[in-house]
Amino acid sequence: MKGSHLILLLALNVGWAALPAIVTRLESQLAPLEFVSLRYGFAFAGLAVVWPWLPGKLPRGRDFWRTVIMGITVFTVGHQFQIQGMQRSGASDAAILLVLDPLVSSLGAALFLHERIPGKRWAGFALAIAGVSLMSLWNRSAPLPGLIANLMIVLSFVSEAVWSVMGKPLVSRWGIPKVTGLALAAGTLANGLMLLPDAAGHGSRIAALTWEAWGWLAFLGIVLTAVGYSVWYVVIQDVPVSVAAMTIYLQPVVGTLLAATWAGAQPHAGHAWGSVFIVLGVVLGIQKARN
Repeated sequence: MKGSHLILLLALNVGWAALPAIVTRLESQLAPLEFVSLRYGFAFAGLAVVWPWLPGKLPRGRDFWRTVIMGITVFTVGHQFQIQGMQRSGASDAAILLVLDPLVSSLGAALFLHERIPGKRWAGFALAIAGVSLMSLWNRSAPLPGLIANLMIVLSFVSEAVWSVMGKPLVSRWGIPKVTGLALAAGTLANGLMLLPDAAGHGSRIAALTWEAWGWLAFLGIVLTAVGYSVWYVVIQDVPVSVAAMTIYLQPVVGTLLAATWAGAQPHAGHAWGSVFIVLGVVLGIQKARN
């Protein structure tokens, strides 16, 4: 992996790791559908402003509809599951559960894109998963998140994997910005249509948002979605999906720290040992990787 790509992914994963804590902070102000709609509305608006200057071509024919389906799957269905699952669990639990995401995406790429996962990378996955297990189960007194919360978050992983598995061949034909923009437009439109039956109720809650909430939503939409999801495509054009996905394992390390400072979660020795295992696993999994 290129050093510049690694730095970009590390920076983005720090931001993505904050998502469970941000959801926890905003859940008293926004319903899941409102949160998702505003986040991706900001993302689409950010790309729409610069649309005439974006390189690449708008997908056509079957690729147009594939991109639309991908956008609705990722930005409407998948993230509804994700936010609903996070709100049914604690911030630290959600950060830990999200660690399954890279494994699901990597398996999807192996099955549908025929990308090989070498033994060293499997060992990296094993170390990282062991680290997450230590973080999650060490001296645990609270119950694990319920079945519904777990199921929703796992279903969101399957939807998120679509971004890599369907999107990688699409951006190779049409370019990253226009595929990302069309997918966001489709997801934003679908979210907007879902708001219509109770437009007055949703509108009153959105109008009451604090400036802090608007700032977080803009950051999540423009920086971590419009830019972040585009950067993801830049990286996976250079390396297999499983290599880029390995960096997601750093999110529980950062996410647990954020949960402790923002949501009042209590860290324990398992977090330290788990972090060591995770870092070792990521280093083992990404070294000397190329497409």
